[in-house]
Amino acid sequence: MYDYGDGIAQNKAQAIHFYTMSALQEYPYAQYALGVMYGSGDSVDVNEEESFRYTKEACKSGFPSALLALAKMYHRGRGTEVNLAETYSLLTAAAGRNLAEAQFMLADLYSSNKVPEEVTKRGKNQLCALQLLLAATTGGYWNAKHNLERKLIVKLDPEADYLF
Repeated sequence: MYDYGDGIAQNKAQAIHFYTMSALQEYPYAQYALGVMYGSGDSVDVNEEESFRYTKEACKSGFPSALLALAKMYHRGRGTEVNLAETYSLLTAAAGRNLAEAQFMLADLYSSNKVPEEVTKRGKNQLCALQLLLAATTGGYWNAKHNLERKLIVKLDPEADYLF
């Protein structure tokens, strides 16, 4: 409520206080919210390590938005080292919870062959990428629709790439 001013005056200091109290009681949304605030510098100093720590705590309960956020942190090395295996694992979990952005990002990992070696050996990366793009498109993720259209057009006419 305090974070967004929902029904009361917005007060970020109060929001941080109550999020912190709730996070200590392992409330995943509060942990995730603190992770976002520390990651973006919303009313606190940017602290990528704290952002990572709170987001990782929120993931323990399977909180979908936290899974996606932590995957991005591992992918970009924010608050931690780059770790594509963790990125893949977290995106798979988030995509399984129908987060269209996670499906899109996972499709990108498959398309660029940045999935773990044991997954790549299956030889179906491009098919998995197309299936994930379709799922993300169905979920309303516009970038997935664009990428899916591009892949299909280029597949039908390899010289059509000039259109994009």
